Amino acid sequence: FFVTGPFIKLGPLRDAAGNTPEVSGCLSGAGLVLILTLGLTIYGVASFQSEDPDALGVKTLTGRSVSKDPLQTKAGWEEFTSGFLVGGLSGVLYAYICTQLLPLYS
Repeated sequence: FFVTGPFIKLGPLRDAAGNTPEVSGCLSGAGLVLILTLGLTIYGVASFQSEDPDALGVKTLTGRSVSKDPLQTKAGWEEFTSGFLVGGLSGVLYAYICTQLLPLYS
């Protein structure tokens, strides 16, 4: 409810009849999640353009190689972004279902 709640309770349609505030709030929350996912995607494309295997790696003082963080790769960032999208939209869907089934919103 952290994403959809402010849209439902404080949005411009909060005094509308029927379930209009809940529907518009959940659609606004889904739009926000999509916009944030688009931002994550653009950042990933700009930051992880090439993965050069010959690039200089990080080493310790004794000469051992330090493995790269999986999130700092193109595949890792794509997985993070897709998880954010699925989780965000699932949360919005769960909030919509709760607002339609729980008696607190009727």
